[in-house]
Amino acid sequence: MGMARTAEVKRDARIGEAEAKRDAQIKEAIAEEERMAARLLNDAEIAKSKRDFELKKAAYDVEVQTKVRIQNFKVFPYW
Repeated sequence: MGMARTAEVKRDARIGEAEAKRDAQIKEAIAEEERMAARLLNDAEIAKSKRDFELKKAAYDVEVQTKVRIQNFKVFPYW
């Protein structure tokens, strides 16, 4: 009876270790998925901010160039 019980305990220990390893791997996978989701969200926000900046910059550049050309035309009307 002692040998059978020892075998049961060892089996249960192996099962417990396997379950713990499985649970740890699941948690690690979930954490990695959350990390990647956050990174993609951040990258998307950065891209959106860069796009918005470039659009505003282009609009300001047009406004500045327009004012410069108007001013140049007033100063030198007959180029």
